[in-house]
Amino acid sequence: MPTISVIVPIYGVEQYIGRCARSLFAQTLDDIEFIFIDDCTPDRSVELLEAEIENNRSRIAGKNWVVRIVRIPVNSGQAAVRKYGIQLATGDYIIHCDSDDWVDATAYEKMYKMAQRDGCDIVVCDYSLSDGISSQNIKYLSAPCYEDKAYYWRKLLRGEASTSVWSKLVKRELYLNESLQFPQGNMWEDFVLSTQLVSLARKIGYLEECLYFYYYNPLSICNTNIDRNQKQIMENAGLILSFVKSPINRQSYSEDDIICFKVYARYELSKYVSSYKYWRMWHDTFPEIKLKYLFLKDVSVRQKLRFLLQYIGLYPIVSKALAVFRK
Repeated sequence: MPTISVIVPIYGVEQYIGRCARSLFAQTLDDIEFIFIDDCTPDRSVELLEAEIENNRSRIAGKNWVVRIVRIPVNSGQAAVRKYGIQLATGDYIIHCDSDDWVDATAYEKMYKMAQRDGCDIVVCDYSLSDGISSQNIKYLSAPCYEDKAYYWRKLLRGEASTSVWSKLVKRELYLNESLQFPQGNMWEDFVLSTQLVSLARKIGYLEECLYFYYYNPLSICNTNIDRNQKQIMENAGLILSFVKSPINRQSYSEDDIICFKVYARYELSKYVSSYKYWRMWHDTFPEIKLKYLFLKDVSVRQKLRFLLQYIGLYPIVSKALAVFRK
């Protein structure tokens, strides 16, 4: 049985799959199961992946690795593909990797060793946001915050900690817990899983290193389907709230936490509130919030000012003006 299963969805990534695969096949950990799932990709992604496997044949043979390419019958989207991969995984731990991203060569060995040494159900690492040329290391919380699982979970719920599953090595039995609800759409799918997995975990470990490189393509913003994305966010927000308020959830929360969560559900819309349509949609997303956010004690003045600008529809305009002024 492999120590780690790495699940990699494949769809429309012919420009990036080579870079991703090379980083995975450079891993220093010996026992890994790589599960590449072809989501009926229309391009040459799988062909290029197969070429990388062939190029690394001798290295793969020298390790105790299993490399699998599995095709899902119908194009299903990342959330469904990841769920399918979890069902196929046989490793003691599971981690995800997006096929346009890449991973430090020592990432999985370091995360697995911490999990074994400290008896962790989940190990979290930092990540780097990259456009392929330059990068910016992302750090949400200080190390002690992860030791207080209840505090860390509340930060997740508020959107103040990374909800990504690709930065979390998770014991497979947590993913197999019969109470776990899987996301419906692709937006916020990580959020749905992370809030549940952290709640179910007994111990969280934090590796204070940037071991994952998240590829950010600014051009993709132009193709964003705002209405579809917000619909998926609301569907998955409903799943998170149902879990938070269910007896299965092991973590306590306050009404302030719920208000912050609902404000975070408007995040994708905040960039578009200068348009009346999306300003109205912003207000109609959990409309019961109204101005309550402005009276929360543990929210910074900066966050409250941003919220107020969104409330009156001026946020994008003021944000762009400030960016120009700083330049």
